[in-house]
Amino acid sequence: MARRRFRMSVALYASLAAPSPAMATDASCGGPVVASGIVGEAGSAVPDTGAARVDVRFGESRTSRVRLESVLVPSWSPAAVRTRLDAAVSRHAGGEIRVHASDPALDRRGRSVGQAEAGGTWIQQRLLEDGLVVFDGSGGPCAAALAAAEDRARAARRGIWAAARPMSATHVAAHVDLPDFVVVESDVFSVGSSGTTTYLNFGRDFSSDLTVSIGGRILAGFPPDKSVADLQGRTVRVRGWAEVRAGADIRLEDQAALDVIKE
Repeated sequence: MARRRFRMSVALYASLAAPSPAMATDASCGGPVVASGIVGEAGSAVPDTGAARVDVRFGESRTSRVRLESVLVPSWSPAAVRTRLDAAVSRHAGGEIRVHASDPALDRRGRSVGQAEAGGTWIQQRLLEDGLVVFDGSGGPCAAALAAAEDRARAARRGIWAAARPMSATHVAAHVDLPDFVVVESDVFSVGSSGTTTYLNFGRDFSSDLTVSIGGRILAGFPPDKSVADLQGRTVRVRGWAEVRAGADIRLEDQAALDVIKE
């Protein structure tokens, strides 16, 4: 059954940019070193649908792996860019890699997860700046620097951004190759809420247009000290997994995945 989305004015926020500490300059923003080793085999794999994480293998057994946190290989990345990505990561083969994370626990696939550095290079930041991956919208102390690196690649039309731009809400609503990870820039048509969920509607027809849903937990995390305003009519950039529900839907996973780019 389609969810009901009520069109009503909801006070949100005047700006998503809250005062923050100095922008991170290296991978140590991810936390202490939780793993290290010599890079062996490196690369990425893009599944038939959706986006893929980037893995790097290290250690003498060549079975240890690190998942590069905060970045994704979108399925809409051109084949030539994926080849450049593999080459860029493999360039560190034979060198030491250090993984910074707040949690040393391995994920369910036995991988360390965190921000990685090799040869003095913050790997995620470099890959984003070269346009070889996209920022996944996850928050934390590294988010601002990673988002800025992607911004520079997009402005310079490097890598992925040489042929692609953030998608329009209309394009996503056409249900092309969903579910998929997307980066969208469009004007908010209206803002509404139902229960504890707030909706950014990108069209008049809730049954066919794109909607971004923001759960109460995520909404509560936005800075409370900012002046409050309505996002209706503003241009926003949002990133996340788009799925077909009643129309196309992106469920916001973190405040860092939504930016106001035009008043």
